[in-house]
Amino acid sequence: MTTPTIPGGSALWLQGLRGIGALFVYFHHHQQFPRDDVDAIMLERSFGYRGTYELATMPFIRLLFSGGHFAVAVFFVASGYALSATPLRLIHAAKYDQFGEMIASSLFRRWLRLFGPVFVTTLVVILFQHGAEAL
Repeated sequence: MTTPTIPGGSALWLQGLRGIGALFVYFHHHQQFPRDDVDAIMLERSFGYRGTYELATMPFIRLLFSGGHFAVAVFFVASGYALSATPLRLIHAAKYDQFGEMIASSLFRRWLRLFGPVFVTTLVVILFQHGAEAL
């Protein structure tokens, strides 16, 4: 009997950690929109801060509201490891041809994936602004 292999190998848990971090950042950014300043500040404080005991500020529940600060740090560290593990593995194995192809491919794909949406969004905003001035 053979053990099934999972694509991505041992770094699959890291993708899950990045996903949870992204979810906490999403919650953190979107939980403050419907609140006024007092409620938003209350969610940033810990349980029992200055004698206030709110259910939303209890440990672990509070992560859903203010875990975004910590999750950004976790996300950056996990992403840095995930992006550098394969190139370093190829360098240590002296597979320089594969290393060069992988770096070139990831640089071009990553640039397009990250800056493509920003470029399109900026273009749409500029076009709408120009159209509004023409009216």
